[in-house]
Amino acid sequence: MRVLLLLLGSAILLPSQTLTADLDRVLEESLSSVDGGASLLLYHKGQPVYRKSVGKFQLATEVPIASSSKWLSAAVILALIDEGRLSLDDPAAKFVPEAKPGITLRQLFAHTSGIAGQHPCLNRRDTTLGGCALEIATAPLKSEPGAAFRYGGASMQLAGRMAEIASGKDWNSLFRQKIAAPLGLEKTRFADQNPRVAGGAVSTLDEFGAFVLMIRNNGMHQGRQVLSPKAVALQRQDQTRGASLEETPYSTFGPLHPVMPAMRYGVGVWLERQNAATGEGIEISSQGAFGFSPWLDRERDIAGVLLLQTRLSKAMPLYLKLKETIRAHVPAAPAR
Repeated sequence: MRVLLLLLGSAILLPSQTLTADLDRVLEESLSSVDGGASLLLYHKGQPVYRKSVGKFQLATEVPIASSSKWLSAAVILALIDEGRLSLDDPAAKFVPEAKPGITLRQLFAHTSGIAGQHPCLNRRDTTLGGCALEIATAPLKSEPGAAFRYGGASMQLAGRMAEIASGKDWNSLFRQKIAAPLGLEKTRFADQNPRVAGGAVSTLDEFGAFVLMIRNNGMHQGRQVLSPKAVALQRQDQTRGASLEETPYSTFGPLHPVMPAMRYGVGVWLERQNAATGEGIEISSQGAFGFSPWLDRERDIAGVLLLQTRLSKAMPLYLKLKETIRAHVPAAPAR
């Protein structure tokens, strides 16, 4: 059953009251297991249909989003690709000559560059993004470029430096100009002079929701094209190109969801479900280590943000339960 609700002067079709009640129940029951707070925002067919905080959080609470930053950073890279300043096939050495031969921007953002997942400079506040990127560029590789998938943050730091050099702007200015300002994001930001491109942003439920909705709308926000439809489509294509999966944060979650350890990666997003024929992501996400979980289900036309501040191991059962609840109420259709 569905109910018709008048929202902002226009009639839209919302998921049933039963779904709302089920989501309320799942959130409330999760509080003890997710350290006392959770917020959830859902869009269905581009319209807000659920927005609630329970426990210690308010709707406007700011939290560090860890690896959800990767989705924001991917958008910065894609904006520069739209402008012709970068290409996914650009060699890293084109902009950072010290980088190892054979490494491309595509590999840096798909975790297949051969660079180790982490580097000590990512946590240093006494250096710049450029200084950190140089340390990463000159460190020994773990494997040949393109051969293996190793999830982490180091490779994206080098990609961020490529963006700085290609644009002539620092990373924080790039993010504000290309993404934050066009979307009206006032609280979403990267910190300090060595911004952690792959994991250093903070955001809120509504602001990240506006970002995911822009992706759902093929790059459009309130009449402004923030990213091209081509760039948005590029993001959800498998960029790992057959690389062996050597290091993935989902390797331990097989008992909860058997597909997770084998998930592939696009440009800054996980491909949770793929079209069997094309490999394109039907459902994409960018979870953070503290449980912050944005996703886009293109079959059900659901855009969601789950805001948590806990360990990913605690967040995962709630994340999966919420999506299971949504699937039980919202039928699938061909991906839009």
